[in-house]
Amino acid sequence: PILDIAGNHDMWGVMSPLSETNLYLDYSYTFNRTNTLTDEDFYCRKVVKVNITFVLINNYKFPTVHPPYIYWAHPSREMLDRYESVIENAGNCTVVMHYPTDHNWWIRSSKGHTFEEIMQSKNIEHIFSGHFHPKNPIILHHKQGGVEYVGMGAYQFKGFALVTIDND
Repeated sequence: PILDIAGNHDMWGVMSPLSETNLYLDYSYTFNRTNTLTDEDFYCRKVVKVNITFVLINNYKFPTVHPPYIYWAHPSREMLDRYESVIENAGNCTVVMHYPTDHNWWIRSSKGHTFEEIMQSKNIEHIFSGHFHPKNPIILHHKQGGVEYVGMGAYQFKGFALVTIDND
């Protein structure tokens, strides 16, 4: 199965998650105009594939501007509330998102949690992110939460990273 998530270069000049200018919805394997009917469907979605629960997060503020100007993620309080709710109800899960955990603006959810604090949930076993384009994967530990793997820039370094989980 293929699960994909939008990157900041995919979100250039998009008016809103469901707008016609969001071409990501026309070409994604995971998000499309049939299964993405609300803004919330775009911002956060739980997907189960091969008995693994994934929580997919798109944390973009709309309308979006040129990619260098969305170097940081700017989730709103409502978006954080959605992430927190989905993760709390997902059971053990793997989070997939473009921006690394520490690259989100410092707003708080209605429960008073920052994005980083939400990503420290005991439900999260693994986090896969990107955005930094490192030459080698970066591995980060999040307190009682999971381990984050920041993937390498495959097109720049002509390679890819493989993560295996061997403890069940």
